[in-house]
Amino acid sequence: MPRIGPVLTPVMALLLATSPLAMAQDAVTDTATETSSAAPTASPAAIDPAQAAADALLAQRIAGLGYDLLRSTTPTPAVWRQAAALQAAAHKLDPRDPQHPKLQAEALIHAGDMEGAIAALRAYRQLVPGDQFAQVRLIDLYTTRFQVAEKRLAYLVSILDNPTIPPEVRSYAAHNAGLLHRERSQMAQAKAMFEQALRLNPLNSAALRDNYAMTSDTATPAERVGMLLRMMRANPVDSAGATELAGVLADAGLVRPSLDWYGFAVRVLNRQEMSPSQAFVAAYAAQFLLADRPDDADGLARQLLSVDPADVNALLVRLLANRNGDADEYTTLVNETGALLRGRVLTTRQTDATTRPTVAPLDGPLPDLSEDISAAAEPENADRRRALISALGDLAWFQLYFANRPDDAAKTIDALSKLASEDSVTLARLQGWLLLVQKRPQEATVKLSAVADRDPIAALGLARIKLADPATKAEGLTAGRDAVARASSGLLGAIVWDGVKEFGVKRPSDNGAEMIMSQLDKFPRQWLSIIDEPQTFYTLRGEPLRGTHAYGEPMFARITLVNQSEFDIAVGPDGVLKPDLWFNAQLRGMVQEQLTGVTYDRLSDVMVLRAKQSVTQDVRIDRGPLATLLASNPTPSVQAFVSVVTNPVATERGIEPGAAGTRVSFPRIFARSPFPINNEQSRGQLVASLNGSSPTDKFNALELIGGIVSSVRKASVPEGDQAQANAMLQQWTNLIGQIRNDSTNAIASWAWYLSTAAEKDDEQARSMRAMLSSEIWTTRLLGAMSTDPLGDARSAALQKMAAEDPEPILQRLAAAMLAANASTTQPAAAGE
Repeated sequence: MPRIGPVLTPVMALLLATSPLAMAQDAVTDTATETSSAAPTASPAAIDPAQAAADALLAQRIAGLGYDLLRSTTPTPAVWRQAAALQAAAHKLDPRDPQHPKLQAEALIHAGDMEGAIAALRAYRQLVPGDQFAQVRLIDLYTTRFQVAEKRLAYLVSILDNPTIPPEVRSYAAHNAGLLHRERSQMAQAKAMFEQALRLNPLNSAALRDNYAMTSDTATPAERVGMLLRMMRANPVDSAGATELAGVLADAGLVRPSLDWYGFAVRVLNRQEMSPSQAFVAAYAAQFLLADRPDDADGLARQLLSVDPADVNALLVRLLANRNGDADEYTTLVNETGALLRGRVLTTRQTDATTRPTVAPLDGPLPDLSEDISAAAEPENADRRRALISALGDLAWFQLYFANRPDDAAKTIDALSKLASEDSVTLARLQGWLLLVQKRPQEATVKLSAVADRDPIAALGLARIKLADPATKAEGLTAGRDAVARASSGLLGAIVWDGVKEFGVKRPSDNGAEMIMSQLDKFPRQWLSIIDEPQTFYTLRGEPLRGTHAYGEPMFARITLVNQSEFDIAVGPDGVLKPDLWFNAQLRGMVQEQLTGVTYDRLSDVMVLRAKQSVTQDVRIDRGPLATLLASNPTPSVQAFVSVVTNPVATERGIEPGAAGTRVSFPRIFARSPFPINNEQSRGQLVASLNGSSPTDKFNALELIGGIVSSVRKASVPEGDQAQANAMLQQWTNLIGQIRNDSTNAIASWAWYLSTAAEKDDEQARSMRAMLSSEIWTTRLLGAMSTDPLGDARSAALQKMAAEDPEPILQRLAAAMLAANASTTQPAAAGE
């Protein structure tokens, strides 16, 4: 199964914490974790609590319009700018809610407005100064301001020298500085920066990975194992790191530890709904051969062949695994492999040397290849020549070692000799082995000795010659161990081991094996169980901030993440705990439905969740399909059972927890209270709320009446009841219209928006014109966002708003809307 990653909607993308752009000194100040305790320079103006509450309620609804906008269309830069303007409006109305500037920054990043994103993130950090992910986003954005690498480095170093910045954030800066040095081929400086990043945050997976990539070629096996174990401690969900560790252990001759880590990598891949590569499975199978577990090796080889029946290496693994098994099955394998390899030779006659090999009978000599050899020798046919040399070499080796057909091998080797260079190691090895199989040991020794120092298979041939002679067996045991040491892993290692183990040769251990084993023994193996049993390391809990909600009232949950283990847990894209939170809801009661992806959010604040530490954040739940369903009918009660998934991955079954991820159901439900529309007392209470003094009650009443009007309009009304329904609609619409003149601007603006949506034809057009020309900026904004009955007149109003509106936010909103409309109405170019 191919790798499947999480698929995020544009709305989710808005919530993602990506990378954020001020000049060096200001940037350092902004990135530092200032507290908000400094005394203000001037006393804030007095704010009417009722007005502030109403503004905050309107801000939530305007922010929701931006969310819905991204859900309903394919976002272009213009649409992202429109969403950003709506979030800016929400922030202006409610400067205490950090979500508005946070989402504004993300929208501006997608729109390509990095300076605007910086300003929004700075506003966000005034409210949430400790959010480390916001700090690293700012680092990224500030860094892009500098076109010269020296200035970027100077800025990043200035962060490193600031002790008020958390070490995890400074580690991020040090890693980025290391990357800049590496790009400039300043390897010593890059290595020093990577090491500083790891001193500041030993769980910085990106720094660990890049440091390993830069130093592994010159490191000893023990040093490589040490680095890889640090990577596994930082992020055991990294299957590539586990695979690399398994390979290093295999190369060091540590077969059983290697198998353990290959097995662990498989566990991670399975939890991630990913399939291992063919190369991974082949290497794993070879290790089973080296561990003398042929049945396991054969099983893996069968898996390879089920994907690619022409996988020669898989057939060779099966041959090695079944050499001492059932004779008939082994003979069948020999025939299948021989036919495939012979077919590869014949395939090179085609123009495309990569065409799938032709399956041909093993018996019978190869056809005359003189013309093929002559054609392949031409300079313009270099690829064909290489393909023919490879095919002939593989066939000859098979004929010698597995099929025991020296006569056929001699003809194949003769054809190869006409193409291979005189100093070809492959040709010398095959010629030597042919002499060995023909029982001409002295001549074979001469031929194999010429290339044995460069070729483990040639060294294997020399060892077998010595092992077969009692007089030189002791010398042969040493030669056999040396050959195994030189080819300690993979299919080559399995062939060498197969060739000497029958003589009692013991596997040698690497010089650093004792040190490697000491590191493996010290590694906390219990940490690895986090991929299958995350609940033993961390817990996630979600609680509704309120139990019962009125129609249209936002539903918020408080998410608490607790590290209950003794291990620090890295959080982030490269951490064991990914920041993504995926929410589902199951509705019960009068409305029953399973909803997936009702909302999405990301863990923020900390990049490393320390042992016994906890973090909390609030998430709005009534988004996406849940919001649509709740808005569709205001009358029934709704009970929503919400669950959250950590480390989500997309599978054929939907979104599931991946490795180290879990699914947690909220212990308490979200309830939406019903409205008995036929109950006269309830209607009276609704009218009383509409005329009351509480902004919350007024907004809830407006929402409910608007929902009733919308649902009645959508309902199928019998012809005889149409007049009564119209009268009721007019009554409810008039009720909303009465609030257009409310003394609180936020309430009046929302009443205009809802009542205009409930009107028809000319009335709606008149109301929209009134909204677009209102003295209240929020009314003008909502007029721009209302359903469009004006046609060209609307476009003219938006153009005027973009050019003249005294509120800059509305200028940006109108310009973005005009650009978005232009992109959707642009006629296709000829030929498209």
